[in-house]
Amino acid sequence: MPSSKNPRRLPESCQPTRDWLHSRLQEALEEGVSTWVLVGEPGIGKTAFLRGLAHSCPGSPIVEIRKPLGTHRPHGFWAALLGQLDLGGSRVPEPAHEAARWASDHLPPWDGGQRLVLIDSLERAPELVDSSGFAGLDRALTGVTVVITTRPGSHLEGLCAGGARLFRWDSACPENLAALKDWVATQPGCEAPETIEAVVRHSGGNFLVARHLVLALQEKLLAVHDLALTPPSLESALAALWNEILDLAPTDLHDEIVRVACALCEAGEPLPATSLVDFLGISAIRVRRVLGWLRPLLHHCDTGYRLFHARMADFLSRRFRRDLVQVHEQVISFFREAYPSWEEMDDRYGWFYLGHHCDRFARTSRRRDFSVLHWLGEGPYVKAKLARTGSLQAVLDDLRRCLRAALEERDLPRIVSYALRLPRLRAREAAQGLHEHADRGNFELARERARLLHREASRLQAFLLLAWQAAEEGDLQQARELLAEASRVVLFDLADEAGTLFVVMLTELARMLGAEAVLPILDNARSPGRSASYGLRLARSERLSREARIQILKSSMKLARRIEEEDERDHMLAGLAREQALLGVRRKKAATLPPEPPEEPEGLEEALSRFRNSDEPLTAFRAALEVASLFRWEVQRGAALVYLAREAIQRSSEDWVPSALEELAGVVVQIRSPEERQRTLVGVLRALSGQPDEFGWQEVLKRLGAVAETLEESGLKARVLGWLALARHESRALRAGQQTLNMAAALAFQIPDLEERARVLSVLAGCAAAAGQGSRARDLAFYALESWESPAETRIDSETRSALAMAVAAGVTRERSLELFQTSANAARELPDLRLRANLLSALAQGLARLGEESWARNLQDQAFGAARALEPGVAQSVTLASLAIQELSWGDVARATQVIREAEEAARQEEVPRLRCEAFLAVAAARRVAADEAAAQELIGEALAELERLPAQELAAALALRQAADLVRNGQLADPLMELLRRARKGLKGLSPRAQDEGLLALGQAWLSLDRFEEARGALTGLADRELRLQGRVLLARALVRSHPDEALDLLRRVPVMEERMRGVRECTVELSREVLASRREEVLDTLAELTMLAVEDEATADVLAGRWVNLISDRQAVIDSLRKIGYPMEDLMSGRLTDTGEA
Repeated sequence: MPSSKNPRRLPESCQPTRDWLHSRLQEALEEGVSTWVLVGEPGIGKTAFLRGLAHSCPGSPIVEIRKPLGTHRPHGFWAALLGQLDLGGSRVPEPAHEAARWASDHLPPWDGGQRLVLIDSLERAPELVDSSGFAGLDRALTGVTVVITTRPGSHLEGLCAGGARLFRWDSACPENLAALKDWVATQPGCEAPETIEAVVRHSGGNFLVARHLVLALQEKLLAVHDLALTPPSLESALAALWNEILDLAPTDLHDEIVRVACALCEAGEPLPATSLVDFLGISAIRVRRVLGWLRPLLHHCDTGYRLFHARMADFLSRRFRRDLVQVHEQVISFFREAYPSWEEMDDRYGWFYLGHHCDRFARTSRRRDFSVLHWLGEGPYVKAKLARTGSLQAVLDDLRRCLRAALEERDLPRIVSYALRLPRLRAREAAQGLHEHADRGNFELARERARLLHREASRLQAFLLLAWQAAEEGDLQQARELLAEASRVVLFDLADEAGTLFVVMLTELARMLGAEAVLPILDNARSPGRSASYGLRLARSERLSREARIQILKSSMKLARRIEEEDERDHMLAGLAREQALLGVRRKKAATLPPEPPEEPEGLEEALSRFRNSDEPLTAFRAALEVASLFRWEVQRGAALVYLAREAIQRSSEDWVPSALEELAGVVVQIRSPEERQRTLVGVLRALSGQPDEFGWQEVLKRLGAVAETLEESGLKARVLGWLALARHESRALRAGQQTLNMAAALAFQIPDLEERARVLSVLAGCAAAAGQGSRARDLAFYALESWESPAETRIDSETRSALAMAVAAGVTRERSLELFQTSANAARELPDLRLRANLLSALAQGLARLGEESWARNLQDQAFGAARALEPGVAQSVTLASLAIQELSWGDVARATQVIREAEEAARQEEVPRLRCEAFLAVAAARRVAADEAAAQELIGEALAELERLPAQELAAALALRQAADLVRNGQLADPLMELLRRARKGLKGLSPRAQDEGLLALGQAWLSLDRFEEARGALTGLADRELRLQGRVLLARALVRSHPDEALDLLRRVPVMEERMRGVRECTVELSREVLASRREEVLDTLAELTMLAVEDEATADVLAGRWVNLISDRQAVIDSLRKIGYPMEDLMSGRLTDTGEA
């Protein structure tokens, strides 16, 4: 038997625990399986598993099949196996068939127990298996179970024929990933959650890869953000796997093995044998032979073959880089020759991956030439591809390849063209295509479009709509997969109008798939209070079982406890406890229960009391209605009318109620404010929902419908009609309800403002869903998503517009600019906020000075001084004057600046609040430093630090002055006192709430970053528990590192899951990168700018910012014009300055 000691392997104690795999084996043993075959990819841990079995089952012989040991031959195998048994001193017979006979005699345990025969790496011994199974071990032996581990291969067919049971160990299965994650967490230096997640993700569930990545981290060869790289030890391990294949294969097949392996490692997706024949020009017989020898390194699925791991594919691409050129050229040539035009091409692989092969062809050639790739990106191919495949992601992937190629070649006009074109195509097509594919029931393409939606809330709603549709159509597996995608959308914030639809969707999905399927979604909302309220509404649904409602309430309780505001938290907990009591759930602790209905409107208490106790309720109701109608404030009047409607509905069985509500509707119409009238109508209609279909009720609804007709604003009117439709539907007036909903939808589609249209359509979708019209609700909701996601036609960042305008039309817009300055100055003078007025006038003065309007600029600056001096002495006046002094210094007026700084310091010393006095001192210190008075600046910073030392430790982290001081101190003698303050501030966080602790750590992280203390900053910012603050911390860290450690900064940005935060980080890093002034670092800066551009093309506004940076590098005016015209930019509006972004409109 071969030795169990192998220096290249870790001891069994250092291997992941694989209890789940032992359970699978135990199940097979209990079923009486005689041969159990564990099939897995190289490096997944099969040998370690077998060694663990040998250790835990004494007396079980184990044979490791390896060529140097001779165990790959029959005699060597039987000698190794029988040599571990008690043969009574006899030697193993030479002929293999005799040895096999001895095995059948000696393997069964003499005591009647159970023995495992363990065989590792059977794929190395093809001679041991034939079409009938494992020769010599293909018959069941009493008390013997053969456990075999092997890589994939044709020998598996023979084993199955011999009665073996196969178990395929999938590296991506949840059990394997969980075991690997637990193992990584035990390794020194890998305990951080982000490190664990990164190792598991980059390993793809393969233990061999994970082990070498962990070793690289421990030996400091790689950082966490570098794990996409392959460390040398892993490179050697992959080379050994490849060399083993060539050692076993016939020499005459080596060249073709390399070509097929190159094709598979570079293919866009698994390739069938027929495609390999077409692309490589190798006969089908030889392709089959080659695949047979390559099979241990391959993964086979329904669509074809691929390498077992991406690392193996990368290794082969590097090793055979020059061979790749021919492979890609052959693929491109095949499609060019087989299909003369795009209209004739019907090959799916060609449509999806021709761009990939064009890109790789250029990159693997000795002389890079991306002309073929740009021929695809700039021609009709893109439009044809979208039409033929329906895959927007595949089209965007091609354009991203084109953009990256342009960035690498510094092809500035193409950079601008692709960067501006990509996000607009995505925004234009994503929501529209989603609706179309959903209507056709094509869930795969619909899911792809949902992933491309811009807003987190839109993506969540899209996944839920698709899951709901799939569940209704009976495809529960598809629904579960879509629901899993929805649960990965974090920090979403739904519009108020989408709440009803959201709750109905979750209700239906919980009913069909179980409450546990939807609960993770509630945990991902930005606001725990809103999530808890959704959970409460969900738990009130009688469509769910009592057990499901209780489960939802328990989860909502956990969410409610995370609410920061005490009154809101107590109120929500009380409401949830009340609902639990209604369901018969006994609470561990008594809860204070506020009144369930809304509090009685002030001024109506006496009239309501008489109404509740009156023997003539109609008369008493009319009296209360008269009191309510006399309320002066319409907000109070509307709330009172809704309350009266609810009171009346509680006695709905009495004859007087319909006529009373009809009178109430007459009072509603008298409310003048359309918004309050709409709010009141909706409240009354919600109270009426579910009433029986009787004449009196229909008259009430008809009267309320007439009130709705008085609304002039179409958005308000459509909302009210939607709720009226629901009330009619629930009162069983189905036809009238349908007609009302149709009328509301028609109004909604006429609303020109896209955001308002989206909000109204969301309301109508919720009403349709609540009425049980699932298909109609989804249709309206998809239209709402289209409106939410539709880009503004002329949306462009103002700074980018300036860059484009200067590049295209330098000098054209001066007169218009001066007009805008005049308009802005007039508006600034009217501002009541003196500080804001001073700052705005100063900014305008600075802009005018750049245009050469010195006299006008001086006049505005004097007006800014007047506004600043009119402020009360204190921090506001001090900070404002210090800012104005810095501007005076930039203009060269040192005397005036010195006087203003003195005024600012006097104002600072009059501030009474110590924390604010610190801020003022630091603002003046910054001005002193700009004035080159470093001694005075240091003195003021010292005073500020002394003030900060007097603050309680718990207040320090929240003090803005602490971060300002960090910006000013940097190094020097004041650094040590500041560092001590930061340490004291961190200790002071311990007694605060978890959220307050995280907010303090975020502030301290900013201070550490200002001091260039990156390790301390990482410690503060990466340990944040709150998800939202953790994302902000990643963005802060990325911005601070983007110049000194760009790779780490980019990795941080890529790991921000919320697009809004990720794009904010990209913009901030771009601004930070523009501050680099060293000419020697220009290429490095451009490389980082290129990676930021690749990230930015997910979002129009961010892509505009990055495009503006590249435009500034272009000296060829005509090239800019050509690039912009190519993608349909409105050139005339650009040059005249009429383009506006959403913030300026």
